[in-house]
Parts: sequence; C-alpha cells; structure tokens
Amino acid sequence: MIWIRLFLLIGTPASLFSQNLEIVLDSTFESLKVGQAFAVTGRVQNTGPDIPAGQTIKATVEFVAPDGVVANSHLQFWNGFPDPANSGDLTNTSSNQVVFQFPWELASKSIKGWSIRARVEGGEAFESDLSDNVASHPDIMMMRPNLKVNQVQITSSDGVDDDGNPIILPTSILSVEVGIENNGSRTQQGITFPLTADLHRGSNEMVEERD
Repeated sequence: MIWIRLFLLIGTPASLFSQNLEIVLDSTFESLKVGQAFAVTGRVQNTGPDIPAGQTIKATVEFVAPDGVVANSHLQFWNGFPDPANSGDLTNTSSNQVVFQFPWELASKSIKGWSIRARVEGGEAFESDLSDNVASHPDIMMMRPNLKVNQVQITSSDGVDDDGNPIILPTSILSVEVGIENNGSRTQQGITFPLTADLHRGSNEMVEERD
C-alpha cells in the first residue's frame, strides 16, 4: 500500500505543479513626443512546466490614449511555451523590441493619461495564477510642438534714436528679424506654420501686416 501511494504521488505532477505564464514590460516612459518612434521592451515567460505544442499562446501590446482609443497595437504568437522557434521577447523588429510611432492624428487628445499595456492569453487552462497575465505602464504624458518667438530685432532705414530704438517714419523701410524656438516635439513634416509681423500705431491700430 505504501508503494502504491508513492507511485500515485509521483505519477500526478500536474496536480502539484502548474504552468504560470506571465508578461513583463521593462520599458518606462514619463513622456513621449507626438510623431516620435519609440521602443517598448518586454517578454513573456513561464515559471512552471512547459505548455505543450499545439496550444496557441498570444501576446498583445498596445499604446492607448487617455480615452481608451488604441493608438498602436502588436500581436505575437507562440506554439506552446516555450516555443523553440520563437524567443519569449516581445518584438516586431530584428532587435527584440516593439517599435510604435505616436500618431499625429491623435495629437488633439488630452496630454495626460497615455499608457502602454500588455497581456498574454492562451494558457489559462494550464495556469494557477492569472494576475500576472497583464502588465501596464500608465501615466505617460504627451508632448506636442511648442513654438514661441524668442527674439525680435527691428532695423529701420532711418537709423535709431538716442535710446537705440529704430526710428519709424511714414517713409521708413523696416527689416524684422525673428527667432523661433520649439520647446516640445518636432513639428509634423510637410506642415508649414505662418509667421506674421504686424506694425501697430499706438497699442491698437494696425498699420500694416506682413507674412
């Protein structure tokens, strides 16, 4: 009887050990620039016995807007796990990383509350703990372009007064040099931004406008 019980104990490992798939995100971001390409690194791993071939394991990685809209997504599959033909690394490139691009068409959404989230599915029937089948990196801030004028230099054909200010007469020809800086993300390629110089009399009356 003792030998029979010992055989039953050894012969039922599935009741003692369960597979435990988990998904891990290694990347951390405080902010991302709209239009920017960025790389997410992470992996699927199993801390229990192998999941047999024939059982499809699927991982999903998403870049999500504050209102829940999925801006980018990546799907990845394994035949059992581990799958000798495929690494557990999350990747859509040859460098074992998932590369997304922050889409310009979502730039009007809220700046705060963007997130990266990931989940692994397919091994639930074999697992004892599903709490680590999801991972997320929340509270990412979007950076938009932030253009501003940082200097204006005016030169008059009639010179300057005693205080060094340009003399402006009805016949004066003015030359205006303006410096622009961008403290945010790069502006969208192919999109132009007009720069307008206005000449005012006093504080309100506009005399002339030039682009």
